[in-house]
Amino acid sequence: MIAVRRLLIVAAYLVLILAFTWPLPAALGDHLVLARGSDVWPHIWNFAWVRTALVDLHHSPYFTHSIFYPTGVPLVYHALNIFTATVSIPLQALFGLVAAFNLMLLANLLAAALAAYWLGRVLGLDRLPAFLLGLLFACSPPVSAAVSQGQAELASVFWMPLYAGLLVRGGGLRLRGLPPGGWPYLAGAALALVGSALAIWYWFVSLLVFTAVYGLVELWAASRTGDRRAMGALVGRLALVGGIALVLLSPLLVLMVREQLRSGADVGIARSGTSDAVVLNGSQDPLAWFRPLPGHIDIAQEFLNGANLGLGWTVLVLIVVAVLLLRGPQRRGLVPWGLAALALAVLALGPNLVLNGQPTGIPLPYAAILQLPGAAAMRVPLRFATLLALCLAVPAAFGLAAILDRVRPAAGQLAVTALAVALVVVEFFGPPRVLIQPEAQPFFQQLAAHPSPCLGDLREPLVQCDAVLELPQATWIPPGMYHQAISRHPMVGGYISRHYPYDFAVNTPGVAQLIEADPAGLGADILTPSVHDTALQAMDYYGVRYVVVHPLDDYRPAADLQQILRILFPTPGAGDDGLTVYTVPHVAQDRAFFYLGENWHAMEQNAEGLRWRWTDQSAAVHIVTPEAAAGAYTLALDVYSVSGPRTLVATLDGQELGRYPVTPAPGGKVDLALTLAPGEHLLTLASVEPAIEPPGDKRRLSLGYHALTLTRR
Repeated sequence: MIAVRRLLIVAAYLVLILAFTWPLPAALGDHLVLARGSDVWPHIWNFAWVRTALVDLHHSPYFTHSIFYPTGVPLVYHALNIFTATVSIPLQALFGLVAAFNLMLLANLLAAALAAYWLGRVLGLDRLPAFLLGLLFACSPPVSAAVSQGQAELASVFWMPLYAGLLVRGGGLRLRGLPPGGWPYLAGAALALVGSALAIWYWFVSLLVFTAVYGLVELWAASRTGDRRAMGALVGRLALVGGIALVLLSPLLVLMVREQLRSGADVGIARSGTSDAVVLNGSQDPLAWFRPLPGHIDIAQEFLNGANLGLGWTVLVLIVVAVLLLRGPQRRGLVPWGLAALALAVLALGPNLVLNGQPTGIPLPYAAILQLPGAAAMRVPLRFATLLALCLAVPAAFGLAAILDRVRPAAGQLAVTALAVALVVVEFFGPPRVLIQPEAQPFFQQLAAHPSPCLGDLREPLVQCDAVLELPQATWIPPGMYHQAISRHPMVGGYISRHYPYDFAVNTPGVAQLIEADPAGLGADILTPSVHDTALQAMDYYGVRYVVVHPLDDYRPAADLQQILRILFPTPGAGDDGLTVYTVPHVAQDRAFFYLGENWHAMEQNAEGLRWRWTDQSAAVHIVTPEAAAGAYTLALDVYSVSGPRTLVATLDGQELGRYPVTPAPGGKVDLALTLAPGEHLLTLASVEPAIEPPGDKRRLSLGYHALTLTRR
């Protein structure tokens, strides 16, 4: 009989979740939920990449060359959702990537409902109010917003009630009269805490807030009776949970610290004007918590990240009922949930109070938190609203329990519960989900027949990597993540949770001009051989083999892009189901090529056709030497100073080549003798004297160059 009841509970949740996500269940194999934004693409890519890394490459999934090719990118700060992605691997093998992604979404929601139901049972709730608890959490507005935006990691919320239930079961709840359990529950809580971090660090931090509130309440309850032994035991239990979690997470934490120290990149853990703006737009408006029918709000019309979703009137009414009707341990047992809800609500409001959509400038505690090192990584305060939904669902379920205690017979209790469930469905279940059908044109499927060898580790020479550049990048980088998952060929660019410098797309001949739709970049400049002359060689050397052009109907610089394509590819591209595909030919790699790096100002030209570029204090030149082109070269510089005599210091790969006097225009010539081994080299041209801002010019200038000419000796 118990097994039948459990199966009925699972079946009931499954039916409700299918309705909650409808019409997705009718299109599991070929559609995705996406009402706004483009976050679904990196999340479905996560699933494919984790499978590729673990199954095919036997490679750590925390670094990849399959995106941001050829430099690759670390994924330790990316929302990789590695647990769910790993569990999806058998489903990908059986049903395909899209179906596996959707099945895991449904499974996560079902797991959230069941975990919250179990939490209710741990707290002493009967089956009916515990069932409502599971429904209130799994289908809460924050979870619904995550589903609508394709944010798989934000739908992996079952860790929260699982952790809370294990912590309470192992540590006890004195105000509720629940005694502590054994250490296996505490070890399980530690594992759930680790799992929350592997989903997204917001859940981990949210659960730390809950743990702090729980610990303080338990210490206060023990102190009232003067039971110091109980207080010490509580501290020991919490230390056990934290210690196990820290040990298990330490490899990932080491990777995160090492990556930040190694790259020096802004990966979103330092404050900036941009991060502050994101935090403001991701803060909750407290008035919006009382909006009716939160499930019916058009997420596409809301603020960034789906802010301003209501709590649900059914939840609020049941909480009031619980406060009014409960007595004794049941009422006292709501204290930790209420205090945790208050703490999480304050955090969800962000650093400054927003009322009716307008910032008030009133500072809140989150502003102080942002001052802590690394805290700026938490750019969306409303993420704390997810655990807030659980903390409010608990007293709401006790409110239903208080009503059911006053209803007889059992049929009446079932009817009241059915009414509560119906009210939740009306409030939280909105219109049918917006579905999209991901495009996987035959071209990408054909590439999949011959996967690139350069997804995990690069293979030399890079010409074998056969990477894909999709254009226009502003539109097609996010869905390009899905194309990469299908084609299993590396892509130029990518879309992940954190920003890393990607100089390859900015500087590389051919690639940079195609991405920026900049035909002038292929025109006359100060370099010999020119960018026009080296573009195809550079793309071939780096293995950028396919340029895929999507329809340009809404692309403003379409004419400029088409001009560049005609210059680089005299032969028209091949049409493929709405795509135009250009294949970069193999080019003789018998000479070195070079291009400008950072700190070069835009090219200027006078009426007589004389061209020049100014530099800041120091400027970079990238020199690439194919295997067959290694040897002795001369780089001839036609250089002059901005004012007065200056000293040019030339450095190749960190080794100083020499110091050369430079005078104002017309300046003079400097020949640098270079011995170039195969591979990439960095040449730095710097002025010993500081750069200056000339009168009427806000740029910092030091040296100017009329020409840079690279020849083989």
